[in-house]
Amino acid sequence: MLETRKRDILFALINEFIKKGEPISSYDLYNSYDFGIKPAMIRNELLELGKLGYLNQPHYSSGRVPTDLAYELFVESILNSNLDLKIDKFLIDGFEKMEWRFLAERLSKILGVLSFITNIPEEEFVYKEGLEYLIDKSDWQTKDEIKEIVHDFENLEDNLAKQDQILEEENFIKVFVGKRNPLTKSDSLSIIMADYDVKQERILLLTMGPKRMNYKKAFCIFKGLKKYFYYNG
Repeated sequence: MLETRKRDILFALINEFIKKGEPISSYDLYNSYDFGIKPAMIRNELLELGKLGYLNQPHYSSGRVPTDLAYELFVESILNSNLDLKIDKFLIDGFEKMEWRFLAERLSKILGVLSFITNIPEEEFVYKEGLEYLIDKSDWQTKDEIKEIVHDFENLEDNLAKQDQILEEENFIKVFVGKRNPLTKSDSLSIIMADYDVKQERILLLTMGPKRMNYKKAFCIFKGLKKYFYYNG
């Protein structure tokens, strides 16, 4: 368990990295947040967080970037927090009318990620949308990284079909970050997935995006839909 100050500094750094996509320094944090301490003390906290495995420091920069371990702690905190669950009317309409392609397109546009919808466990239909968002709005450095993304896109349903242990659970929201993601080859991606009971069908909704995606916005949608179908299912 991280001390409160370390946790606050770590989460602030992750938020800044998600917004800017570049290493974050102690001065960046000092100028944007009030932790009640000077830049030198923030720098010491960042050093400690690095030793604990939560931060990496690129050799060309004085700033730091979050590791998968840091993202997992950050994501868990958001998932368990009290979010303002505003539900997009068009997403609800897409579910209610079972217009799966429209729903996938809408979700991809809202979050700027790839969206995937199928019925489980049969996978009688599969809709995938938003590969262009995933490629255009992310910071992939090499052609090989993009090739991995396309490969993961093309093989997503096959990889999902192998995850019996996940699909046998009910009423879940799951997040997989980076190297611990069982559904992708690339370690630069995160996946959020959840199941919903819609008109006696079990529907799987999944998004795939860069590790620095907007998790809070995504969870507001996923949890908001859970709440809606709990009361209106």
